[in-house]
Amino acid sequence: MKTITCETEVKVTPKILATAFWNMCSIDQANFFHELALIVLEAAKNNPGLYSYGEMQWCYMANDIKLRSEKAWNMFLAVSSFSFDLWEQKP
Repeated sequence: MKTITCETEVKVTPKILATAFWNMCSIDQANFFHELALIVLEAAKNNPGLYSYGEMQWCYMANDIKLRSEKAWNMFLAVSSFSFDLWEQKP
């Protein structure tokens, strides 16, 4: 059997990305965050303003989320609500 290779361009919209993420099992969602961490850590090597895990981007994004809608803001809070207790606190 021959293999046929083709290229295609797909526009990944926020809705497609959100649907894909929500339809993943928790292990795949954990893998998503692992892959995101690798991407952000690599980007931070060339842009120290991102900080290690993109904290500056998360701050900008939080503002945009709040402006987007109350539902978006509530979802952001639900996703991040556990982070304060789990993140190592700096002295």
